[in-house]
Amino acid sequence: MSYRDHKPHPNLALLRLLTSGVGLRQSSRVLNLSRRCLELKAAKLGAHFRHLNSNLRGPLKEASCLQLDEIETYETKRRERPVTFPILVEINSRSTIWGESGTLSPRGRMNAARKKAIEADSRVLGKR
Repeated sequence: MSYRDHKPHPNLALLRLLTSGVGLRQSSRVLNLSRRCLELKAAKLGAHFRHLNSNLRGPLKEASCLQLDEIETYETKRRERPVTFPILVEINSRSTIWGESGTLSPRGRMNAARKKAIEADSRVLGKR
């Protein structure tokens, strides 16, 4: 996990902070590292744990009971950029089988100002 890291010592501390719900900005203040450095370290940790998860996950038992849960939230702008996170959970062990994020189209009344804000947002950030 720390292969070719110039500073491998903050990896464990960053993992603890991120799993505790602390954001990258606050983590960079606590660890006294640049935000870009922590973004790269977080991406490296994510890739490592994705690989570990795919190695440890085996086939489900026939008697497995699954439940689908979903949360809807937003990124930066509540009305213009809604996001959904469906999660598949095995009920008996309460382990997460799968989770993924996806975009939602804006809902609600579409007045001229709101349409203009959505168009401006898509011009700057691209199509969702």
